[in-house]
Amino acid sequence: MKFDGSAWRDEAKTNWSSSVKFSLPDYDLFAIDANAAVPAIARRVSGVGTTLFNMAVHPQSGKVYVSNTEARNHVRFEGPGTKASTVRGNVAESRVSVVDVATGNVDAVHLNSHVNFSLAQGEAISAANKARSLSQPTSLVFSPGGETLYVAALGSNKVAALPTNTLNSATFSADSSQHIAVPDGPAGLALNAAGSRLYVYSHTAHRISIVNTATRSVVGSTILFTPESMRTRDGRRFLYDANLTSSNGTTACASCHTFADMDHLAWDLGNPDDAPKNNPNAYVSNSPKTTPRFHPMKGPMTTQTLRGMAGNGPTHWRGDRTGTNRQNVRGALETLEEASFKEFNPAFVGLVGRQTPLSDAEMQAFTDFAMALKMPPNPVRALDNSLTAAETAGRNIYLNQNNMTLLGSCNHCHTLDPTAGKFGTGGLMTFEGFRITENFKVPQLRNVYQKIGMFGFSADGSAPTGPQIRGFGFSNDGGTDTLASFFSDPVFNFPAPVATSRAQMAAFMLAMDSDYLPVVGQQVTLRPGTTAAVEARLALLKQQAQVNAPRPACDLVVRGTIDGAPYSGILRSDSAWQMRTGEVLSDTALRALASAAQPLTFTCAPPGNGKRLALNGGPVASNAVVEYYLASVDQYFITGSANDIALLDAHPESGWSRTGEWFKQGGSTPVCRFYGSVSPGPNSHFYTAVQSECDLLKTLQTQIPATQPRLNFEGLDFTTTPTTNGTCPANTVPVYRAYNNGVNRNIDGNHRFSTNPAALADVVARGWLHEGVVMCAPAY
Repeated sequence: MKFDGSAWRDEAKTNWSSSVKFSLPDYDLFAIDANAAVPAIARRVSGVGTTLFNMAVHPQSGKVYVSNTEARNHVRFEGPGTKASTVRGNVAESRVSVVDVATGNVDAVHLNSHVNFSLAQGEAISAANKARSLSQPTSLVFSPGGETLYVAALGSNKVAALPTNTLNSATFSADSSQHIAVPDGPAGLALNAAGSRLYVYSHTAHRISIVNTATRSVVGSTILFTPESMRTRDGRRFLYDANLTSSNGTTACASCHTFADMDHLAWDLGNPDDAPKNNPNAYVSNSPKTTPRFHPMKGPMTTQTLRGMAGNGPTHWRGDRTGTNRQNVRGALETLEEASFKEFNPAFVGLVGRQTPLSDAEMQAFTDFAMALKMPPNPVRALDNSLTAAETAGRNIYLNQNNMTLLGSCNHCHTLDPTAGKFGTGGLMTFEGFRITENFKVPQLRNVYQKIGMFGFSADGSAPTGPQIRGFGFSNDGGTDTLASFFSDPVFNFPAPVATSRAQMAAFMLAMDSDYLPVVGQQVTLRPGTTAAVEARLALLKQQAQVNAPRPACDLVVRGTIDGAPYSGILRSDSAWQMRTGEVLSDTALRALASAAQPLTFTCAPPGNGKRLALNGGPVASNAVVEYYLASVDQYFITGSANDIALLDAHPESGWSRTGEWFKQGGSTPVCRFYGSVSPGPNSHFYTAVQSECDLLKTLQTQIPATQPRLNFEGLDFTTTPTTNGTCPANTVPVYRAYNNGVNRNIDGNHRFSTNPAALADVVARGWLHEGVVMCAPAY
């Protein structure tokens, strides 16, 4: 249903206002009097849009221009629309809303009114009309005089230079001649003072581009360093790129899954033209199975996040993407979640509006990207990861109240085991009770805190509650306003006193564990004479950086500019600081570097990323073994040779680029380096610190003709320390090795050597084989 200005009505015009016990003022834009003794809201504006991205103030008129999308979730169903309505290809309008802050008037300019959205499934508008489309407007910036508004269209790989006087809903007409093609995923804009150069940050392409605003052409582009794997970079565009994923250039997965998360709405995306499908999913023990088949009409369902899907079982609220047709990918059987995600491919046609599904290779790339997404830290949880008394009591009820439901404890269904990556689900199905017609996949609980904002429940006798922040709350359809209402369902058997137990459970739900511990991302800046609060926060970050069990909390890195030189370092387990320069500083010596003009900033980075942030990405130690990557063949290469490093750095056109990973060389054992025959290969390097292995490969080189595959000795590259029964001695760190399984994949074998477990985990997730610790490097 939708509010028509006087009542809540469905598509049949039935008035449901008596069941909606709140109002939605839809306040989008707030003017805050920052000069008041206590800053206060001076004005607020409604009706700007559903999802707001950015805003810019016109330098002359003072009007505010807001980039946004307007969701069409009041339109029901996906699919061809043969038997009913369909939202296919027209999920959310991309707009720039012009706000007159003096009057509060909003003129919402639809950027794609030229599109014929009524075309049949599989048909496409003309190429010329598609070229006029702009999808997901994000960053905005005005020319100095305000004559032109530059709009970054994230989903169109363009920046639109729109004449400001044309931006009104009555007369706006999309014009492709005003568009500037830029690298994929433009998300940030900056203009120089003269207005002659526009700087564009492209998120998908990881580039900064310089645009000549007079000629509206890119005159320079710089590739930015990123630690992300190729699988993440290659698959991101399928989330955002409306040119690629829709026939009219307006719609992408991110139209609802905003930045791979939620739009906080419910959609009725059943398909009246589809047929039921079998339900082969596994169930939690004790649960009956009463949904043998999934009906194509599913009813309203709130948008679920795309983050944190790995390990969570079949997808969708109902688990109707079952993942049963698993395939061998890169030499190994893909996970159920990967197979499940690929079952969304038909939605590119029936929902997003593409003419055909993605190819197998494209869908694999999108799947690889999606499986790498993770949930952020829970902002409700205390930074030291502790629980309050109420949260602790709620956790105990969650884990130990065995008769909480007919099926057992909360944990019986909503598996909580952070060390195993389980945050409220084991990926199984459950029976939901006799009042609910379908079985559901047990959902994860990491983002419960994001759903607060509705207080008014149509299923009880409570009175209207007035203006609300949002119109959807908890449960699959968002119909339950609060956790208190949710836990009041008779299916739950809370221990006495019941009201207290419910409140404790709600407190724990809001503080649920997440992929990263709460301290990740926290920062503090240190200057001499700093406050006690800053000192306390820094002490907390240091303490959390030493936490390794049951899982690591964070890596603490420090950055600053001292006498014009960049400084960075990482906190070691002995509380000393390893600096990128190679020196080791005590905490006292590090703090002595800070001054009022040259502060030090400390950041708790995700575990496994601290070394890269603090020690890599810039000058490395003179005795470093540096890693390079060649994307075209998906191969890694390491070397401690100063000549090799200088040669590769001097010739980026070769395709070899630094990954940012390196480790120190040093020890009594030389590492032998081999390379395959130029033809027939293998076209890859191999390293070993085991003398017997080195001797064997040298012997085989003399016995195997050069015309056959063999490894050829190139010399001793660097020195290291061997392991002792797979472990490293004191003052060293393990060097791990992974193998790309080239034999089984019919490609050249390649190995990755790294002291960073996260780097190895990245390639293992792509099908490489983890071969454990093979040598030991000096501690950094």
